[in-house]
Amino acid sequence: MNNKKSLLVTLFLIISLFVNLSAAHAEFSVTDTQNEAVVCPGSTALFTTTIQGTGDFTANLEGSASSFSTVVPPGFSLIAEGKTLFVYSTPSSRVQPGIYDLNLLISDKSTVKRSEFSLNVANCHQLSIASNTPSKELCGCSSERFSFTVENNGNFQETYDLSVAGSSSSYSTISESVITLASGTSKEIFIDVNAPCNTQGSFDVILNAQSRNSQVSASSSSNVEITKCFDYKALIDKNFVNFCERTEQIIPITIVNEAQTLNNYNLQVSGPAWANLERTSTQVNPLSQGIVNLILTPDYGVLGDFNINVNIEDSNGKVKVQNLVKATVNSCNSVQVDIPKDNDRICQGSKNTYDFTVKNTGQFEKTFQLIKNQEFISTDKSTLSLNAGEEETVSLTVNVEGNVNPNNYEIKITSTATDTDQITNSDSLNLEVISGNKCFDPEIKTSDVKLNQDSSLSHEIEIVNDGQFETTYNLGLSGTASSFIQLNPATVSIQPGKSETVYLYISPSIITPPGDYEATLSLRSTNTDTILKSETIEIEVVTLDEDQVLPRPSVTTTTDVKKDNQTSTGFFATLNRWFEDFFTPQNETTSDIVQDVITTTTTIETQDNDTETTTTLDSETTTTIESDTTTTIVTNIEIKDISEINKVTKKTRFKFNNESHFLSIESIKEDSVIVVIQSNVTAFKLFINEEKEVDIDNDGSNDVIIKLNKIKDGEPELEIATIGTSSKLGAFSLNLDFLTNNLKFILAGLAILIIIILLLVFRKQIYEFFEEEDQTNKEVKTKDDVEEEIKEIDDDFDDFEEYEDENVQELKIGRYIIGLIAIIILYFLFRRYSFLESVAPYRVFILGALILLLIIVLIVRYWNDIVEFFEEDDEPVSKKTKKKTTKKTKRK
Repeated sequence: MNNKKSLLVTLFLIISLFVNLSAAHAEFSVTDTQNEAVVCPGSTALFTTTIQGTGDFTANLEGSASSFSTVVPPGFSLIAEGKTLFVYSTPSSRVQPGIYDLNLLISDKSTVKRSEFSLNVANCHQLSIASNTPSKELCGCSSERFSFTVENNGNFQETYDLSVAGSSSSYSTISESVITLASGTSKEIFIDVNAPCNTQGSFDVILNAQSRNSQVSASSSSNVEITKCFDYKALIDKNFVNFCERTEQIIPITIVNEAQTLNNYNLQVSGPAWANLERTSTQVNPLSQGIVNLILTPDYGVLGDFNINVNIEDSNGKVKVQNLVKATVNSCNSVQVDIPKDNDRICQGSKNTYDFTVKNTGQFEKTFQLIKNQEFISTDKSTLSLNAGEEETVSLTVNVEGNVNPNNYEIKITSTATDTDQITNSDSLNLEVISGNKCFDPEIKTSDVKLNQDSSLSHEIEIVNDGQFETTYNLGLSGTASSFIQLNPATVSIQPGKSETVYLYISPSIITPPGDYEATLSLRSTNTDTILKSETIEIEVVTLDEDQVLPRPSVTTTTDVKKDNQTSTGFFATLNRWFEDFFTPQNETTSDIVQDVITTTTTIETQDNDTETTTTLDSETTTTIESDTTTTIVTNIEIKDISEINKVTKKTRFKFNNESHFLSIESIKEDSVIVVIQSNVTAFKLFINEEKEVDIDNDGSNDVIIKLNKIKDGEPELEIATIGTSSKLGAFSLNLDFLTNNLKFILAGLAILIIIILLLVFRKQIYEFFEEEDQTNKEVKTKDDVEEEIKEIDDDFDDFEEYEDENVQELKIGRYIIGLIAIIILYFLFRRYSFLESVAPYRVFILGALILLLIIVLIVRYWNDIVEFFEEDDEPVSKKTKKKTTKKTKRK
């Protein structure tokens, strides 16, 4: 029990101790030295407070000045002692002037005591700006100065940044941009306003000042009235012009003075050199206008688009005005030279002519001169007068026959206007001059010849053109063999790299002495007389061997004879034979036509011991009688004219202009033959499908065309046509010769046509004729029947008369007379000429065409009759009788 009491007493004592201690802690005091202070932004105010007592204390600040105030120390412990607290307040320059409260809170965790302070943040940075010229008036294009006073009313020296603001700031300038002022000092600042020329109205001028040391700033403004004292306008008549070179364009510039004062204006132009002003300054009265011309004069050759600037400035207000003129200059004067060839070659020592054109491509008439750049060229005209768009052809001659070395030359022709060298144009030709040796470089390929006296042969000579151009060579012969040699052809045209064969005909006579002869073949170009190449052919003529068997000549006479035991046939016999041939196949060969040589009569006069031999050469039968005393050979042969010959396959005789000639085919190869025509010797080589024009009678003009169609099994086929008859082999030509050669067939066709027409014309009469024969075969009629038939005949006769009246195409006797005369003429011609045989190859086509034409004509001509014919067959007999009655009634 005692222990419990002791424990309770002890606990009570402890609690009492803590209570006493707490009571002791709560007793502390706070003493302030000052409660108010004045401070400038950026400076510091100090407040002090003393704390007396025991315990652990904390210090805190509150109030509007607490953000820029600090208390130290913020916490401390005391045991019956004192402590001084320091409160610092430093407002920044951004703190606005005014009175701020500040409270210091002291706490010992049980008790809080407060100390209140008042802080006055004073306006220590003050700035003022005063405008010395509140308002001014000025003219456009002039300037005016405005004055301002800047004063530092603060407590400290400060530096200020100055700037201009307001609606006139873009054309205003300030005298100073940075100033430094001590406290209580000031400075005058100037702003110059430069009014634009085109500006008018009311504008403000503002001066701003900003301190670099604080946030203080100030501003002041003035007003400026800008008026147009020197206003004017510049008007351009045309802002765009399009005109020709070498012409003049005048563009008026009108200056309108809109001000109330006299003014002078200065003008400048910038652009091409041919753009100028009539004058560079002008004076214009108030509210008046003046004109200055802009003159454009582009010369020849000036082309394109140009910009021309016209700058104007008045003397009083210095107002500047700029105007732009766009000009397009066209080429209205021009010429064009055109040489068709760009490149060509020419042989040294020759000349050539080229045509070129000069065209006036301008819009005005001009005279041009032609300028050449080489001495060896010339033109047929030196000057040309051409209207606009006119073109003229000029001949250019290049003559390199002189001392013109082989080289490449530029042949240039320049056409220039006679009044200026600015209108010019040129064209050129690149010409290569080749030396004569390279230009005409022929080669002769041949060999030596050996032959007997009194013989002949054709000797091939190949001419090769190794030059650069197609060349026509003139061939010449000279030498000891010239008396018995001939050369054909004498002129050949050969492409470069090609060759041509000519033939040397050698025929030494029996009196030509045996020995060695020379034949010199020389070649000249038609462009030059210089011998380009020569070759000597050695010809050895040997003695004729007496034992040599030579062909014996025969005497041949051509007469008009008939075939063996053949008598003249009549017209109908000939016509009958022609129709028989018409339906037989055509297996005629050209050799049969060409070699249609018929021996008819042979007269032989001989004495005793005669020996008769017969030799057949080329389908000609020649009878030769050899006798010791007398030999007479007479052979009658019909030789065809060349116009009657179409194709040839072997040796052939023919007539041309009543002269006898002989054609032979020699040197037959796979693709070529040599054709020899005598009596005037002509020899030439033909390839398959090659044509050759030949002069048979040596009159200087070609007479026939010979073509090698084919070579089959070693047998050639030549096609021959006279030049006057057919311009091209294989083509059908309807001319006089064709009509003459085919007259029989034409007449036969016409005769058939006439017979058919007569049958159609007299078809009714023929029908009635045969109908009457049928009537006679009928039984004998009674008298009444006869009278009725007579009546019907009368009706038919009336109908026939009516038919003649209705159809205008009645037959006339004159037609029959003309037809009879035509038949007689045709018969005479048929008897005189063998036309049916000549037109045999074409008879099928001719008769077919005539029949087709006849059918078409008859159908068209008698179409109505054909229709009526078939309609009449369908009508009943009663209707026919009714029609006859109707016809009689109408006729009455």
